[in-house]
Amino acid sequence: MIGGRLILDGGRVLTVDEARVRGAAEKAIARLLEANAASLAFARSLENAVGDFSIARGREVHGLGACCRQRTASVPRGHAPVESP
Repeated sequence: MIGGRLILDGGRVLTVDEARVRGAAEKAIARLLEANAASLAFARSLENAVGDFSIARGREVHGLGACCRQRTASVPRGHAPVESP
């Protein structure tokens, strides 16, 4: 209750026309899907190439481990390394 007015009853919102909101949302979904159809098709056409590239890049050795270990070896636990000017 808010201000003596029942707002929610048994999990249902009593102050909102759920059917109207659902209908408006479904219309918006259809409108947005249509408006973005070309962009979505283009993105999906790149999906395999981008996925393959990302997996390949993720498997490469970058050498960051040694760099990070070297910079933080003398830093006490719980403290961040200080950047050089």
